[in-house]
Amino acid sequence: MFIRDAHQGDAEDIFNLIKKKAEFDRSLGDSLGNVTTNVELIKKTMFGVNRFAWAIVAVNSQDKPIGIALCHTRYSSFSGLPSIWLDDLFIFESFRGSGLGKDLMEKLIEIAKSMNASHIDWVASNFNEKAKSFYSKLGGIVVGMEGSTLSYRLRLN
Repeated sequence: MFIRDAHQGDAEDIFNLIKKKAEFDRSLGDSLGNVTTNVELIKKTMFGVNRFAWAIVAVNSQDKPIGIALCHTRYSSFSGLPSIWLDDLFIFESFRGSGLGKDLMEKLIEIAKSMNASHIDWVASNFNEKAKSFYSKLGGIVVGMEGSTLSYRLRLN
């Protein structure tokens, strides 16, 4: 298993990972997890002329994505620096606990530092105890809470 950049050929797998992430979020009772995207829209918005998001994937020995970190960049006019919004971090259940989540986050941190990003932000459910522990070990700090949604930040500078 290893980590690589996602490519257009991964669009169907990305779609399946997004659907599974939505299913997981619904199981926590913290999200409606409505998925309205599709494979063609993923190809267009992640791999087309105007890219709005990008992803790194954890893949198995057959180069099949089994986990994802789906992100986009943001920009602060005040600091003059980019940051990264981590929209989805998800690993298929049978591969959880294998270190792939940590590997994805370490690769994301490496990418963020290479672009001189000031930080990485994301949200997680307050009901997800494993995620809270995982993010804390990575150095993520809770910077806000709305309902049961925790806002995390990992400072890089």
